[in-house]
Amino acid sequence: MDVYSKRTQFDFAVIVIYVVSLLTIGFYVSFRKKHSTDLFLAGRSLRWPNIGLSIWGTNISPAAIIGFCSVGYSSGMAAGNFSWLAWPFLLLLAMVFVPHYLNTRISTTPEFMGRRYGDSCRVFLSWYTMFSTLVTWLGGTLYASGLLLEQVLH
Repeated sequence: MDVYSKRTQFDFAVIVIYVVSLLTIGFYVSFRKKHSTDLFLAGRSLRWPNIGLSIWGTNISPAAIIGFCSVGYSSGMAAGNFSWLAWPFLLLLAMVFVPHYLNTRISTTPEFMGRRYGDSCRVFLSWYTMFSTLVTWLGGTLYASGLLLEQVLH
């Protein structure tokens, strides 16, 4: 598919405006916040609706968007139906587990598992999460993004 030849100047302008806006917001927020809990946990000031929407937004990641587009293009829209059932579980996470995490001042799932089952469980889950994120999620996302950018920017 030749995406590059179909791109107009308006498309290029939208891409540039998006990247500049994203970098501006990122630099503004990162330099304004002084402590890591301000940046990563919003100073522990958010309620469950904000956290739930954040979890949902994180669930719809660039990897999911690229993957759903390719699956929909190659085999039809029915292949993406499994994603329709994600919202009840995300709602359960936002309404039940997140308030518990906030009340107990837990920031991560490995921290929760460490308090509940011991330090060896926390260490194992931390290493497993890092490994699986780096190998499966990040590697696949970077590869798919590279293919997409190659098609768009030629």
